Amino acid sequence: MADKARLEHLAAAIQQAVTSYDPNNPSSWIPIQDAMEKPRRATEPPAVFIMKQRFHTIQNICLVAALEMGLLQTLAAKKGENLTASNLALESGYDKVSIARIMRMMAAIGFADETGYQTYTTNPVTIRQSDPESMGGVVLTNEMTYPLVSKIREYLRQNKPCDITQTPPPYDFAMGDSVWETFTKNVVWKKGFDDSMTARNKTLSIPWHVKFPVQERLAERKSSTPPIIVDIGGNQGVDLNRFIQHFPNLEYHAKAMKPHSRLLINEIRDDMDMLMLFLSNGMERTKTQWTELLAKVEPPLQLVEIWSVPVDQQSVLESCLA
Repeated sequence: MADKARLEHLAAAIQQAVTSYDPNNPSSWIPIQDAMEKPRRATEPPAVFIMKQRFHTIQNICLVAALEMGLLQTLAAKKGENLTASNLALESGYDKVSIARIMRMMAAIGFADETGYQTYTTNPVTIRQSDPESMGGVVLTNEMTYPLVSKIREYLRQNKPCDITQTPPPYDFAMGDSVWETFTKNVVWKKGFDDSMTARNKTLSIPWHVKFPVQERLAERKSSTPPIIVDIGGNQGVDLNRFIQHFPNLEYHAKAMKPHSRLLINEIRDDMDMLMLFLSNGMERTKTQWTELLAKVEPPLQLVEIWSVPVDQQSVLESCLA
């Protein structure tokens, strides 16, 4: 447990983050959130922390149930109105008592507001969770990953030492198919995955061309030919669309790299690493790992610079021909 002096220091850090808050900056909330988390970690008893972590699973199951029953969607469709459990029962066809119990959890974890006895209304989280892209995130983090939980201990025992170059991914072990094979068979999961990735890029990441000095690099070019950009593995094209909007006069054609070319890799740092491991034996690489990997391609590439901003989990890796 932290002493009082330590807590006062942490409280001052929260105040500083609040003072620096800019409502026009979509990432300005992150320093506040980080500052608020530190006193919670410092004061919360370990037993409480562990118990809350375990019950995240139950919370997510309730969220999936609330969405499948259409409870949050009904609230979102009637934004600003107060709906009772009886109202939601009439709309959904599900039992009032079950609805009240699920909505009690939804209100407790912030997915709706409880305005009276078994009475609920929307908040911004309700609205956001009810859109298709956020629904896709529920597919990715619940339906696709929960089967792994029941098999992970068996997987670790059977595949020790779990060298990812030799061992199938945990997903393959649990599901009997690779995640890519699953996507060819399950269009709902495929759409959910794509929607989730698109939502993440739109709302949680700063566009790569904001981090990377596009104008400066263009000014350094000695060639008189128009610059060319190629989007490789672009998901649903969010990054390239945002780039086009920002630089509408560039042309886009697929060409091989030249000596002056740059390969830019918009890479997520850390937070998706374990999801990639469990689903496909993938990884979020460190700077050293990227340097080693780029050197192995033919022709070899070298890392020029890494462009990051503190509030974004994605970095732009700039590389060129070695």
